[in-house]
Amino acid sequence: MTRTRAAIYCRISRDKTGAGLGVERQEAECRELAERLGWTVVAVYPDNDLSAYSGKPRPQYRAMLDAIRRGEVDAVLAWHGDRLHRSPVELEQYIDICNHGRDVPTHCVKAGELDLSTASGRMTARIVGAVARHESEHKSERITSEKAQALGRGEWIGSGRPFGYVFVPMVDEQGRPVMNKAGKPKMTLGLDPAEAAAIRDGVARVIAGESVYSITKSWQATIKPARGERWAAQNVHRILTRPRNARLIEHKGVVLDNVRGTWPEITLEDDFRAVCAILKDPKRTTYSGKRSLKWVGSGLYVCGRCGADLRSATTNNGTRSYRCRSGSHVSIPGEPLDEYVIKTVCEVLDREGAALLPTRKNDDGARLHEEANTLRARLEGLADMLGDGELDRAAYNRQKARVTAKLDAVTAKMAERSGSAFDGIATAPTPSVAFRAAPVARQRAVVDALCRVTIAPAGRGRLPKGVEFDYSRVTIEPKTTT
Repeated sequence: MTRTRAAIYCRISRDKTGAGLGVERQEAECRELAERLGWTVVAVYPDNDLSAYSGKPRPQYRAMLDAIRRGEVDAVLAWHGDRLHRSPVELEQYIDICNHGRDVPTHCVKAGELDLSTASGRMTARIVGAVARHESEHKSERITSEKAQALGRGEWIGSGRPFGYVFVPMVDEQGRPVMNKAGKPKMTLGLDPAEAAAIRDGVARVIAGESVYSITKSWQATIKPARGERWAAQNVHRILTRPRNARLIEHKGVVLDNVRGTWPEITLEDDFRAVCAILKDPKRTTYSGKRSLKWVGSGLYVCGRCGADLRSATTNNGTRSYRCRSGSHVSIPGEPLDEYVIKTVCEVLDREGAALLPTRKNDDGARLHEEANTLRARLEGLADMLGDGELDRAAYNRQKARVTAKLDAVTAKMAERSGSAFDGIATAPTPSVAFRAAPVARQRAVVDALCRVTIAPAGRGRLPKGVEFDYSRVTIEPKTTT
């Protein structure tokens, strides 16, 4: 007697632990049902952590349908009918495949047989499917409403741990744990000291003029990413421009007004806005794979004769020098010149310290934020007027362009006042040590902000015996820093 070849299909929508225990339990009960029916299980198709309602592809479900089409499966076992389908379209496709040329029965552990070979059986399957669909839609509406309420309260509603934070129990004003409906502590975000410090450092470096590429290189050497084995520049870019870092809440790509997260901030809102303005500037160039500047003075030091900037050049024996870009007016050894400039800058940093930081006017910052929020509200109002038919598309585009231009100007002002090349260096316990430890791009930003270095052409004759560098050719003029 030929035994019926059965396929088991298992699915669980959310596997919080990733252990697959839900599908394992379904498979075990389906195997027990196969024994009672006298069927032989020839294949198991598990889709773990995938919803039938979301519409996302279910690879194992598709593989099972292909096996039915090829005649490799005589029957299907599932824990319940809603494990197979929660979409009327999918159910109709399943009915067609199971009834194409032969009858492939479906048996469920909790719902018995789904007889798809008769009109009455198909009607029953469709009714069960419609009920399952209603349950999914109702659950989706309820979850959406609960999430909207949580967002309005400033609560964290994400699932995975975001870089820079750790999960900690939420407490009320009296310090007591806040419990969820299941009686378990609600979780919110607390700072991860090392990761939060890396984000602050990255933000300061962007504001100081460094590239995301250089920050990525330093993160690759010092910080382990939450996912994957190696940092990519696009991931660092995304982390540095997250509204969450400044306790701002983003929903469907829009930062909500007048709502702040209940978690601690990593960066100031001014700094967040500044980084976004800098990194989203269309005039900003991105790393293209070419060699980046490796020396402090390349493009910063200037020729004392023609005013052109100096470029670094390396000879065949490895000696480095700076030379005038527009001609042969100036050539000077590179390493002693850089060390002389760095030593001079270190003396200024240790002497001036935090006094080098630009003065920030809190009232000006509040005014800019209020103006920016007003302009964003205006953009939302224009969109509503377009949707309600009060504006045609041409009028909407004209007004949107004007408001957007004003918003860009305000954002640029916020970026200008947000930070400087001295952030994190001038305020360090020993600024000179922090400066020497900084990447070259950051050192260049500090030198450029602090002084102008001019190199005079060499005089006639050789340097006196024992003198390797002519410091008299170097003029370091201070710039206004406040």
